[in-house]
Amino acid sequence: MLKLIAMILLTMTTLVACEQSTPKQSAADPSSSSDWVRVDLDSLSTQQVAERDRAIAARDLLASTLKGELMAAIQTGGPVHAIQVCNTRAPEIAADVARDQDVQIGRDAQRRRNPDNTGPDWAELYQSSEISSEIACENGEGGMGFAFPIMLEGACVLCHGTEEQIPDAVQTAISDLYPDDHATGFAPGDHRGWFWVQVDH
Repeated sequence: MLKLIAMILLTMTTLVACEQSTPKQSAADPSSSSDWVRVDLDSLSTQQVAERDRAIAARDLLASTLKGELMAAIQTGGPVHAIQVCNTRAPEIAADVARDQDVQIGRDAQRRRNPDNTGPDWAELYQSSEISSEIACENGEGGMGFAFPIMLEGACVLCHGTEEQIPDAVQTAISDLYPDDHATGFAPGDHRGWFWVQVDH
């Protein structure tokens, strides 16, 4: 058990790389994906660079806040308790970050843990692609969207690896909370999903 907790703690230190799907996070405006076009990151204007900085700050705040709560949950109740806390607290944290940073923010993946955890239309354009680098999009009204890839780290196989790599207690908790889970079978280095952030004017 101590070995399992140590491995989960390592997982928490790489939370940015280990997406754990949650109930639907802050929703984006239902604008059509056709209103958005991809932008070359090397061609961003000064204003767009500032918006990208806001997006990065919001992403980092979401990741670090959730990591802190999950580590506390592990220390008080073990890894299964951390999965339960992630299930309830992650969407609340995302909503807090969205409000405090004045952005829309969430996580998404082609193979979701929770089918309701979806991003905005512009992010959906890339869910089935082979793109594994940062994406920037803009619409015709000055809004910017940024998607940051989540690459699976070694410790993340405890929740997203093969059946043999996921401990029984963790698998049971995942099955109970996410009966339609599709977020397993990954290997270290795989493109797991995205952090997405939308900055509107």
